[in-house]
Amino acid sequence: MRPPGTLAYPLPAGAVLDRLALLRVKQDLLTHPPHRRIAAAEHALVLRAWTGSGLPAPRELPAYASMSVVHRMLWNLENVVRAAERQGDLGPGFVAVTARIHRLNAVRAAHRRAADADTAGTGVDLVEVPQCLDAYADRIAIAEVRRHRRPDTNQVGHLILRDSWLSRGLPDLFDGDLFRRLCHTNDRLWSAKEELETTLPHAPVAACRRVYLVNDARVRAKRRVAEALRCALRDVKEYVRYPPPAGWDDQSLTWSLPAPTPEGRR
Repeated sequence: MRPPGTLAYPLPAGAVLDRLALLRVKQDLLTHPPHRRIAAAEHALVLRAWTGSGLPAPRELPAYASMSVVHRMLWNLENVVRAAERQGDLGPGFVAVTARIHRLNAVRAAHRRAADADTAGTGVDLVEVPQCLDAYADRIAIAEVRRHRRPDTNQVGHLILRDSWLSRGLPDLFDGDLFRRLCHTNDRLWSAKEELETTLPHAPVAACRRVYLVNDARVRAKRRVAEALRCALRDVKEYVRYPPPAGWDDQSLTWSLPAPTPEGRR
C-alpha cells in the first residue's frame, strides 16, 4: 500500500542505497528535531521498500559505508561554500572546494554503480521507492527539461510520470507557476553544471557560485510545491544561509550587471 503523501518511483538499487545512506546521515546532522523526524520517516519507508525487494541489508554492501562517508564530506563542504558566499571569501580556496565537491559527486556516482553491480545477481533491477511529492514533482520537471534539451531521446517519460500523478487525484500543477519555476530552476541548473564541468579545475568564481545559487533556488521551488500540497513528508535541507549576491536576479537566475554610464563608454 502506498504511504500517504508519496508516489512510487522505480529506481536502480544503487540509487536507492545512496538515498538510504543520505537519509541516515541527515538524521545525524540535521539540527532541527522536526527535520530529523521527517528524514527518519522517509528512511523507514525507503528501507521497507528495499528489504521488501529481497535485497541484502544495506550494511552488508560495501558501497553503503562508502556512500555514507561521501555524504558527510559533501554536507560539510557544501556548507563551506555557502559560508564563503556569506562572508565574501571567494578566492582560490573557494574554487578548490567547489572542485572537490565536483570530484566527490563523481565518486558518489561510482559507488552507485558499484552497488548496482553488487546486487546484479539478486534479480532485482528496479526498486519501487516511495517518493515525497515535492521530489516526485521535481523528477517530472527534470524529465521535461531533458525532453527539450535532448529531443532525440525517449519522449514519453514525462507523460508517464504526469499520468501517475494525476491518476492519484493530486492537483494538476503542470500549467501553473509552481511547476514552471521548478522546470526553470532545473534547466538553469543543467546549464550551470555543464559550465562548471567544462571549466574545472580552474573555473571562474561566477561559475562556481552559479551552481549552488541555482540549486538553492530549486530547493525553494520544491519547498513551495510541498507547502502548496501540505506535505508532511518532504525533502528537508538545512543549508548555511547567505544574502543574495549583488546583481543576482533570483527570478531569472542570472546576474544583472548595471549598464555602463556614459562616462564609462567614452
